[in-house]
Amino acid sequence: FWVAQKFAQQGTRVLFLCYNRQLAFWLNNKLTGLENIEIISFFSYCRQTCERENVPFNVPVDRQAKEKFWAEDAGTYTNLALDKASEGVKFDLVVVDEAQDFNSDWWTTVELSLKDLGEGQLYVFLDTHQAGVYGHGDAYPSDGMVTQELGVNCRNTKRITEYNSLVLGESISCFDRSPVGQPPVILDGNQDPAHRAQNVKKLVLN
Repeated sequence: FWVAQKFAQQGTRVLFLCYNRQLAFWLNNKLTGLENIEIISFFSYCRQTCERENVPFNVPVDRQAKEKFWAEDAGTYTNLALDKASEGVKFDLVVVDEAQDFNSDWWTTVELSLKDLGEGQLYVFLDTHQAGVYGHGDAYPSDGMVTQELGVNCRNTKRITEYNSLVLGESISCFDRSPVGQPPVILDGNQDPAHRAQNVKKLVLN
């Protein structure tokens, strides 16, 4: 978010993509007075781009067909729309957050969103330890990318970081000023993401 804001303040036209619609909504609420930045979930971006360029975007009703559509077809239709799109609706810079949640086929769509593939900039933020939650996160752009590993955990309490270190079997550095926090509550595993979300919501609200 800081990277996207920094460049937008300099006049760069920025697209900020994430997997989660709620995250995009939350980040949009944090924006103040910046017009040349668009923060949107990947699927919403696909739908919006196809509708703007009059490319059919018909989501199936059947569950299996719907899963295939979002995993494979949505990006393909968006690529067709981006081929038709004028330079004026494309971006100088794209930021992708939580990139471990992105399907390997979506990176073509991300790169086609740049006005100039050679001169445009792409920032990809990801945590490989979280890859696979949605069956994605097995491939990322590599050509011309420079990797910068962020070695200090600034997002969790110290107790959560300690627990994660035990689970992963490796030492994770924690930001000195992070709060100690409460002991983590461990729930039984559940394969269904919707049920996992319901379990967490119930725990938080209680």
